[in-house]
Amino acid sequence: MRKTLVASAAMIGGMLAWAAPAAAQQQTQTPTTPPPAATPVPNYGQPFGPATATPGVAYWLTPPLSTATPTQTSFAPTPGSTPGPGSGPPDGPNTTAIPAFWNNPPLSPGNLTVRLQGKLSVDIGAVADSGQHPSQVTLTPGAAPVATNTKLANYLIMDYARLYPSLDAVAANGIRYGAFLEIRADTSAAPGGGANGSVSAANISRGQMYFYRETGYVGSPSFGYVRFGETDGPLSLFTTGTNEAFNTGGWNGDKVGFTTNTIPVWPFANYPNEINTGKVVYVSPRYADTFDFGVSFEPDTGGNGPTIGNCPYANTVAGTGSAAIGCDTTSSTSVAAETGRRRNTIEAVARGIGSIGPVGIAGTLGGATSGHVAYDGTSAVTHYDGLGVLDSGIQLNYRGFQVGAHILTGHINGAWSLDPKGGRDAVDWNAGASYTVGPLTFGVQYVNFESAGAWTPSAINTGRTRTESGVGAGGTLNIAPNTFLLLNYLYGQRHQSGVDLLTGVTNAHTNNNTLAQGLSLSASIRW
Repeated sequence: MRKTLVASAAMIGGMLAWAAPAAAQQQTQTPTTPPPAATPVPNYGQPFGPATATPGVAYWLTPPLSTATPTQTSFAPTPGSTPGPGSGPPDGPNTTAIPAFWNNPPLSPGNLTVRLQGKLSVDIGAVADSGQHPSQVTLTPGAAPVATNTKLANYLIMDYARLYPSLDAVAANGIRYGAFLEIRADTSAAPGGGANGSVSAANISRGQMYFYRETGYVGSPSFGYVRFGETDGPLSLFTTGTNEAFNTGGWNGDKVGFTTNTIPVWPFANYPNEINTGKVVYVSPRYADTFDFGVSFEPDTGGNGPTIGNCPYANTVAGTGSAAIGCDTTSSTSVAAETGRRRNTIEAVARGIGSIGPVGIAGTLGGATSGHVAYDGTSAVTHYDGLGVLDSGIQLNYRGFQVGAHILTGHINGAWSLDPKGGRDAVDWNAGASYTVGPLTFGVQYVNFESAGAWTPSAINTGRTRTESGVGAGGTLNIAPNTFLLLNYLYGQRHQSGVDLLTGVTNAHTNNNTLAQGLSLSASIRW
């Protein structure tokens, strides 16, 4: 881990030493529609990391495609190309509704803009998944797997929709402020939809709508921006080099028809376990067009609503009599399950951007640290380390080609969960490339993640390392404004000795390996 830190610091420092903004043409001032030459590929002008149309973060680091020429490939911002502050969803490059942020109306003092953007995606997929053979089919939730002549089809159609209401404004004194909401459904079964759909309160899988993000911001281009609410931390906002700018985002995109426990974990910060908690975030201005940074504080794992979780524990989950959902504001407890909950999480990241001739380059170096809920009981329980994560990424861009890599290492287990004491440090890395020509973008990514998995000091006959890896490949075709066809292929495998990966049971000799692969064709319309 120390070697990774030194090497990453050297990379960023060296880059900033020679990085210089590249000369590029002036962008037309916020046109309401893209010029005819525009090719709004799904990463929407952001050549690396999430398409964060977000104050102080959504710098379009290449000239927008509507003005770019074949030689304009630098990551240095074009004068005038940095959009005004907005609040678009930074959930990976292909899940945002915003096709091109520079299409939004210009903001000026006294101007207030309200938008309702959205996304509809339909996926047609075929899968081969080791979690779907007949011996694993469960007829009753919570029951043991049964094989009463029950089989699952390996093809399906899946669809989902999202809404993105937002407000952006500039006060007379120049202060910019706004809010952003992301609305989703909690399951793929829409209310009243399908043969088994229901709007009954007794049916918990009825596709209720909920807020996935609730974010406000205030600030100015010279001061930077403070973001607050249930929102992304800086490691998510600045994600670089994860190679998601094609099809639905590879292994961070649509995974059509897979069973949950056969899917390799996506442990990077742009994942719900990091982005769905209440926090305060500061994002700096861009200094000399080559450097910016962000920091955040998250007091607990709560968010989304005026309550503080299931506190006190006497409160129960409605209709179940269970208090198992826990209490977000717990600092110490005798409830064993709560000791794996993180507290007082701090994130920080710095980003450098520059170019060498026609080659654009961007790099990030950051990390996260946290405490954890203390145990105040007498039973023998698993104890956990707080987060202690080093995160770095690099992205190169040359005439339509993008090549990137990202590494995350340290005390973390799975998707932003805590590592059991004595468990191995996690190491996750991602590498890949994409290429854009005209309306077509295609690419490939590889992810590899090693972590403690289900290992604990008390787990019998359980391997100390869970290994997960996956390949994603495919492409995106822009067939009309804001309308895309996406071809997605995924191959993933998981392994941990002594663990049944489909049930989570340790000291087991079944399902220590899982395999999943699938091919899907998707249509996506965004507005």
